[in-house]
Amino acid sequence: MKTFTTVLAAVLFCLLFLGPAWSQNPFLTPPGQGQKPDQADHSNLDRNQGEPRARPRPTPTTGPKITPPFFAKIAALQRDLRQKITAYAREIQEKPWGRATWQLMALSLVYGIVHALGPGHGKSIVCSYFLSRRGTMKQALLFGNLITATHILSAVIVVLGLSWFMGRANIAAFHSVEGRLESVSYLLIMLVGVFLLGKTILEWRTTPQEHTEDCSRASTRDMLTLSLATGLMPCPGAALILLFTLSLDVFWAGLLAMVPLALGMGLTASALGVFTVGSTGLALNLSRRSKRTFILAHRIMACLGALVIIVLGASLFFGMRFS
Repeated sequence: MKTFTTVLAAVLFCLLFLGPAWSQNPFLTPPGQGQKPDQADHSNLDRNQGEPRARPRPTPTTGPKITPPFFAKIAALQRDLRQKITAYAREIQEKPWGRATWQLMALSLVYGIVHALGPGHGKSIVCSYFLSRRGTMKQALLFGNLITATHILSAVIVVLGLSWFMGRANIAAFHSVEGRLESVSYLLIMLVGVFLLGKTILEWRTTPQEHTEDCSRASTRDMLTLSLATGLMPCPGAALILLFTLSLDVFWAGLLAMVPLALGMGLTASALGVFTVGSTGLALNLSRRSKRTFILAHRIMACLGALVIIVLGASLFFGMRFS
């Protein structure tokens, strides 16, 4: 029982302590500044397009005021990688399909892994879901890659839409669309959490205790719904690569870079999902010595995972409204 409590506490610590930090946009609060790093690092993008640089959006007044050292290092590493990506994109402009093209692909994979380690609500959703629903390693790999693929695809669709239909493919236009999609995405996340919680409670009331283990299992439909709700918010890192390559007339390279970028982000998200599946599975297996403890642990984790999704969606939705 003591080991079970320790494992469960570790899972809860990851979700409740790291979750709020992960839920922030990595470009909102760079160290010591009130503007986004992408606005500072990519001022050339707006100049190349012949349009004035977008005004920085006000720094949100809600949320943590101090960036944890780990996330500060990740943000700094992301800026370094973006500078290298910028250099490779310029080389591709001079010599398409040369060495720089393959260097861009490899660096995009690394950037995806690092970018996914930074703040973002996708990882919290993956971990919270597998705390709420019992899943397999294969489902964790599927969900981690699915949620990042929709995140990247959303950025591609937004940038293509701005370029083809509005003729305004720049940072300012992207942030305008991004702001509108944010509220819808966060509201959908909150509603999915409410659905999972209601479904869990209904299963308790209609399923005999001896069949408790069959309740609250992960399903492809739930993972697809959460992926679409979370992925509706376009990935800012992907958008920056797409916008910059578009400004250099090598948009094809930016589109190709989305594949390794999605794979890198999916690798990180999947690894966290696998860790959560393994941790919750170990906790439940250790609690089998007592049927009552097993049922209690199963119900607590199922409810807690759904509640974390609700709180995460609500905090992002109302935080954006009142910031």
